[in-house]
Amino acid sequence: MPSSQPTPKTTKALSLVTAGEDPAAPANGPSAPAPEPSAKVPAPTPDTEMPPPAPEPAAPQLCLVFDIDDTLILERDYVRSGFEAVGLYAKYEYDIGGLSTTCWSLFQAGVRGDTFDRALAVLEVTPPPGLVSELIAIYRAHRPDIELLDDAVACLARWRDRAFLGIVTDGSAISQRAKIDALELGALVDLVVVTAELGRAYAKPAPGAFALFETASGLSGHDCVYVGDNPAKDFGGPHRLGWRTVRIRRPESLHADVPNGRDVDVEVTSLTGLDEALGFARWDELDSGGGNIARRLVGRLGREWEEHRPGRGKDDPA
Repeated sequence: MPSSQPTPKTTKALSLVTAGEDPAAPANGPSAPAPEPSAKVPAPTPDTEMPPPAPEPAAPQLCLVFDIDDTLILERDYVRSGFEAVGLYAKYEYDIGGLSTTCWSLFQAGVRGDTFDRALAVLEVTPPPGLVSELIAIYRAHRPDIELLDDAVACLARWRDRAFLGIVTDGSAISQRAKIDALELGALVDLVVVTAELGRAYAKPAPGAFALFETASGLSGHDCVYVGDNPAKDFGGPHRLGWRTVRIRRPESLHADVPNGRDVDVEVTSLTGLDEALGFARWDELDSGGGNIARRLVGRLGREWEEHRPGRGKDDPA
């Protein structure tokens, strides 16, 4: 687990103090007289050399969007945290012991969807009306004991000032927001989209959520990259918009055995490999100028994208 997170992104605050106002004065009282200057500053003359204005920071030339589960964290860590919260609730509210460990054993055996019902059956507990619904609510709303994976921390730090960073995630809005808050992702990226807060039309694999990043970043198509883990739903939407897609296949991820579809451009096993996948041999390439970033992504992902880009051939799934 990482010991620290990337430095948060910062934004400039707008001053609401208008000309002539004293921000330290009472709200309804007169402003204190201005102190006498200790020395007069000569007015500029036509011969006075003025310093050149500071250059505006360059706009990001890459929009880089991540999934959360099994991309920035291991989903099983969240699941374990949820079961522990549910187990405590069941013990202290209903005197039901062993629920957490039973749920975890079932999860490791591949049980999904009805874990609480089956765990209570294993424990020979007849649940009172509404108990399972309570357990689901506790699971979703608990503050998870999770942290960003080490390679995710390093990756977000490297790209923080070089790209427009984003998060897009499906699932229960309550549970996904709990993850975002626990990981403090809102301070690390430029835009977070929880599709369940926007409606079913925005759920992956629809492209609607990804189009929001194009609007916010001013970038589109080849200049946008999505990194996710689940070939069943993660990549269809961005692929249809012409984005580059990177599948991260972590050995402990829940979808590690799912094969890639044609909407996956390249695969990595760690976010450490994202740099090479995007074709950057050195980080100063991002600051070297010289045109659109799409023409400078010349690595493995660039070649594969040219082979399988949308509209390339009749076999393209989009």
